Amino acid sequence: MNHPKYWFLVLFLLLFGCSQKQPPTLTATTSSPVYDEKADAHRDVAVAIANAEGSQRNIVLIFGANW
Repeated sequence: MNHPKYWFLVLFLLLFGCSQKQPPTLTATTSSPVYDEKADAHRDVAVAIANAEGSQRNIVLIFGANW
């Protein structure tokens, strides 16, 4: 990786990534919940499984909570 074009690419990606506007951070005073508190997780997972079986795909289950 001693070629100048690779160093230029790495430098460009580093500068481009650092120059992007950062998303606002969540604080303890945030009043709007991140996750839908009325969502039916069992129904959502069942629908995802049915869709995955029909299209021969895998499921990635990501979950969280409003703590």
